[in-house]
Amino acid sequence: MLDFDLTEGKVATTYGIGGTMKTLQKQIMMKFGRDHELYSWGVPVKILLDSADYEIPPLIGRAGFFEQFEITFDERRDRIAFKKVPGSSTAMHR
Repeated sequence: MLDFDLTEGKVATTYGIGGTMKTLQKQIMMKFGRDHELYSWGVPVKILLDSADYEIPPLIGRAGFFEQFEITFDERRDRIAFKKVPGSSTAMHR
């Protein structure tokens, strides 16, 4: 479960196929990796403030994440592979 502080952040209107919803825009620290590679960086998120009526969980989208890695989805092997993009803004820790 993601535990967000909903008292701080910028409130904005987000537009989608179902209309508009109020969102709280924040930045969270993302840690990602395994074995000898661990990356951390700030990722922008939008938290739907009106989601209680729709039972929508907080979602982290592609912005701030997908451009950090080359991502390969291998459906046959039920695997996802991530390869760091050189020069992206993630910090690597060993």
